[in-house]
Amino acid sequence: MKEVSVFILGYYGFGNWGDELSLQSIVEEFSSLEQKMGISFELLVLSRDDSLPFLASGLVKPVLRRNFAQLREAIGRCQVLLLGGGSLLQDATSFRSLLYYGFIIFWALARGKAVIFYRCGLGPFHRRISRQLVSYLLRRSALFIARDPETQSAAIELGMEREKVFLGSDPVFSFPQRHFSLQDRREKIALFLRPFNREKSEKWKTVIKELASFSGKKIELVAFHQDKDQDWVRELGRLTGCSWVSFSSWSEIGDYFQELDCLFTMRLHPAILATLFQIPWFGFDFDPKIVSFCRFWGGENLIPLAELSPRVLLDFYRKKEKIVIRSPQIRQTLVERGQQSHEILEEFWQEKLKDIG
Repeated sequence: MKEVSVFILGYYGFGNWGDELSLQSIVEEFSSLEQKMGISFELLVLSRDDSLPFLASGLVKPVLRRNFAQLREAIGRCQVLLLGGGSLLQDATSFRSLLYYGFIIFWALARGKAVIFYRCGLGPFHRRISRQLVSYLLRRSALFIARDPETQSAAIELGMEREKVFLGSDPVFSFPQRHFSLQDRREKIALFLRPFNREKSEKWKTVIKELASFSGKKIELVAFHQDKDQDWVRELGRLTGCSWVSFSSWSEIGDYFQELDCLFTMRLHPAILATLFQIPWFGFDFDPKIVSFCRFWGGENLIPLAELSPRVLLDFYRKKEKIVIRSPQIRQTLVERGQQSHEILEEFWQEKLKDIG
C-alpha cells in the first residue's frame, strides 16, 4: 500500500477543544480516504506539547512547534502541508504568530511541497504587511476550501486563483451525526466566556443573576479554551456564585451539551456544537467568527456586548424557540458543505497521487 505524508498545521494543544475537534474530524476524513483510495496516510501534526490526549491514540504523530529538528524533518517528509481548521493566518491575536506560520508555509513551498487550506478561516489583518505576506503565500498554494463565505471572498481578494477557492464549512460539521443527540432533561444554561475587561464584572454579575431568576434554569460558566479562559471563568464564578466547568475529553463535552437548554458564547465552536445538537444559542459580537456564523440566523442571535444589560439578554433569551426552529436546515446546509469539501479533497488527492507516482 502506497504511503504518503501530510503535515497538518493548527493551534493544537491540550484544552483547545475547538481545534482538537477539528483535528479529530480531519483525521477521520483521511481514514475514510485511506479505505476508499487504498493508500496509507502518515499524519504529522504540529502541536504545542505532547500531552494532547488525541495524540496518544496513535492516529497522528506530533511535531512539537518549538523543536526545530522535528519541524525540519516533517517538512522534508511530507508531500502536502495542510492547514486544517481554525484561522492561523491572522494578526489580530499576534503578528509573531502570523510570521511563524507564514515561515513554515514559505519553507514548505520552497521545498516544492503542495500547500492546501482545508476548511479554514482567514484574517482579520490589521497590517498592510500582513496582507502582502498572506497574498504571496496564497498565490502559490494549491487549494483553499473556506469555512465561511467571508473567508472565501478574502482568499480571492488576496490574489488566489478563483478556480482554486471553494466554499466549505468548519471540519466539525463532518463529525458523525450519531454523536449529537439530546436528553429529555435539559436544565442548564451555559455561558462560554473568554477574558474581557474586568471592570465589567459587576455588570456580568447582575446579568447572570437576572437570567437565572427569569429562566428558572441553572447557570454554569464554561472555560472552553482551557488554558486561556479558565482563570477568568473561575474568578467570575466566585463573584456570581455560579459553578464553572472545563473539559478533559470529547466524551465530557458531548455529555455536557446533551444537558443544555440554551447557551451564550464568545467562542465559535460551542456555537457550532450547539447547531449540531440543535440547541438554541446566542453569540456575543466579541469575535468576527461569531458575527459571521450568526448571519445564518439573520443576525437574530448576535448580542452586541456594548449594549449588554439584563433587559437585552432576556430579550434574546425569549427568542430561543425561534432560533432553534431554524437550526435543522442550517445544520443540514453546513453538513452538506462538509461532504462537498471531502469530495474536493478526494479529487485533489487523486490528482496528487498521479504526480507522486
